[in-house]
Order: sequence, then structure tokens, then C-alpha cells
Amino acid sequence: MLYALMADRPFVDPNVRIREHLERVVTITGDLYEAPGGQKVLAIKQVQAAR
Repeated sequence: MLYALMADRPFVDPNVRIREHLERVVTITGDLYEAPGGQKVLAIKQVQAAR
């Protein structure tokens, strides 16, 4: 499943929270929305390294 990421508030870059975790397995929590056309969008609230 592919999710588009967005910040949990306006005018914030969603990549800031995940940039340090690139190429690692993480657990992302947030709110999931479905955009028009069926695209899944995840508003990131927290990112943690996977256990």
C-alpha cells in the first residue's frame, strides 16, 4: 500500500519527521484520510524506530 504523507498541521513539511529515518523500518502514527480518487493520505503525528 502506498500512502502520501502530510504534516499534521498546515505549512509544515511532512518530510522533516521522516528524513532522519530514510531506509529504515519505522512505525508511523497519525490520521489516515482518503482523498478524492481513492488516494490514501497519512497525516504524521509521530515516527518511531521499529522494534
